[in-house]
Amino acid sequence: SLAVGITISPTYSSITGVNELLAEQVGVRERVARRITREIVSKLRGSGRVVIIDEAQHLTTRTLNHLRCISDESGVGICLIGNLEVYTRMKGSGKADFAQLFSRIGMAKPIMTIDITKDDISRIFGQYGIDGESLDMLYRISQTSYGLRGAVNVFVNTAAVFEQITVPNVSRVMRDMNIGVSA
Repeated sequence: SLAVGITISPTYSSITGVNELLAEQVGVRERVARRITREIVSKLRGSGRVVIIDEAQHLTTRTLNHLRCISDESGVGICLIGNLEVYTRMKGSGKADFAQLFSRIGMAKPIMTIDITKDDISRIFGQYGIDGESLDMLYRISQTSYGLRGAVNVFVNTAAVFEQITVPNVSRVMRDMNIGVSA
């Protein structure tokens, strides 16, 4: 796979926590902190991969700098996904803490729920032979506070329970998940 994905919780927001998550994803068995980092860099170097970090707002400044070093040493890209706090910390703080990080940002644009288009939803889900009404429902979910994650969860749960992704099936899963969307 071309991506390594980890999700940060407050428990894993430190350098040690991030190293544990990355080590698990890239198959590092080392247990000594400095060696873990060295082996992670070694496994990522020249791989052409990108490290995707979900819930990145939980990362500490030290951990963000650690990730910058991993990126610099291995040549992989880092994609931070989280709430608006991540972008604000990186761009708006004006603090020296983030100067090196911000200077490396290739795409400094927050993508918000309201930026998701029907075309985006078609590109994501259209390959599965879903009818237009169901795609529209998934789009409407993506525009709520549940965002794209909510649409993906409804899609996955509908696919797991039913043979077809249809409006009645999607509606039933939305009800079961307590996700309400206005028509």
